[in-house]
Amino acid sequence: MFGSTKKPDAKPASGGSNGRSRVPSIISADTTLTGDLRSTGELHLDGTVEGDVHADRLVIGETAVIKGNVQADTVRVCGKLDGNVTGREVVLTASARMTGDIHHEVLTLEPGARFAGAVRHMEAGKAAPAVGVVPLRNAEPALAAPKGPSAAA
Repeated sequence: MFGSTKKPDAKPASGGSNGRSRVPSIISADTTLTGDLRSTGELHLDGTVEGDVHADRLVIGETAVIKGNVQADTVRVCGKLDGNVTGREVVLTASARMTGDIHHEVLTLEPGARFAGAVRHMEAGKAAPAVGVVPLRNAEPALAAPKGPSAAA
């Protein structure tokens, strides 16, 4: 009744079958990192990173400011990102502010997300050719005042 019986399919709380920890690495809001950042697990960024970020799963928190390219299997952007994103699944939440291109298999843009860049769909991890995608980096706002005296005629 009180004997110890171990279930054969039980996994240790510290990790899965590959032995990696399930606890995410967290870079807090009061931290600034300069240089590339790599993680083989989940990474939650709330601080400032000036460099490229690679992780299995990445969350860019609302207070985060990232200046560099991002690559992860799943990427959730809630803060500010200046750089390109490559990921199987990419989510830009309502608080996201992103300038850069997105390469994805699945893309979700929540209402309120601000995004300036090009979007390219990937099939099974391979980038698909861009069709009808116009990069917005050098575009002028559509409601900009006309330039020069000839526009007033």
